[in-house]
Amino acid sequence: MKLFLKKLGILSIVLFAFFFALNDYYNKRILLKRSDKGIWIQTFRDKVFDYAVIGSSRAQNVFSIKLADSLLDKHGINLGISGAAYAENLLSLNAFLANGNKANTILIQVDMWGLLVPDSAYSHPFSVHRYISLMNNSSYDFIFRENSNPYKFYLRKYIPFFAYAEFNNIYPLDQVIGGFKGNSGNLLDKEMGSEILKNEVIKINNANNRKERRRDLSLRSEKYLVDLVQLCIKNRIQVIFFTSPTKTSFLRNELSNLPAHLKFDSIAKKYKIEYCNLEADSICFSDDLFIDVTHVNGAGAAMLTKKVCTFIKPYLD
Repeated sequence: MKLFLKKLGILSIVLFAFFFALNDYYNKRILLKRSDKGIWIQTFRDKVFDYAVIGSSRAQNVFSIKLADSLLDKHGINLGISGAAYAENLLSLNAFLANGNKANTILIQVDMWGLLVPDSAYSHPFSVHRYISLMNNSSYDFIFRENSNPYKFYLRKYIPFFAYAEFNNIYPLDQVIGGFKGNSGNLLDKEMGSEILKNEVIKINNANNRKERRRDLSLRSEKYLVDLVQLCIKNRIQVIFFTSPTKTSFLRNELSNLPAHLKFDSIAKKYKIEYCNLEADSICFSDDLFIDVTHVNGAGAAMLTKKVCTFIKPYLD
């Protein structure tokens, strides 16, 4: 019996060492999958930017860094991640700054959806698979714990390779070994993180007949937004809020929109943040500038970018 336990102990140690080494190998290899926006952001080291944009798809897909750089004569980066709630934005920005990167100003896209319960507003509000390598850093534990199944949090954190085995469909062994060929992130590099939607128009259904609805705002979501602001202040980064246009007919029956914006105004006032609110801008009245009710198309993105640049230019000089 003692011999059996001894052999079992040795086998356990060997397996632990093997999976620990394999986990470390994966941590390094997944950074080659730069077509994934969350991973693309983690690949930057010791870079300096005049400004950065962060938020959900209403930042990533509507603000053109390439155009803004030409208008402002500055160097920017789009840190927005489609489908990301403020918790993921907070984790992503933390990692970005921890890698020695700097930004003098950060534009945070704020809207009603950001303050709702994330699962009711986004299809994938916190994509944990992008940040497995960060689980070794205990300073991020609270974000992972609050946005994960509690049992899975501990399994992913303390059992080597558990998380990569869980997400093996996203990180197949052959692709990990092959370096994720075809996933170099060249398009993201070209546009510095912006992914502007096609310059096409999709017929927008009349939303006037939608029933009024009130959705609960989330105190946790608000806390993550405030944490995001405070992280910027701690790193001496100027913060500017902006809100992307939304079809007016769609928002008319969203009873949670006004309370959300009252919170944004309150946060902006408390932290002395300038706020460029384009939610009811003239852009909103033209169907030709939208690809759906919450996202402008290429032509709309160009107009939005120009308007935001006009607003922020005095604060960047």
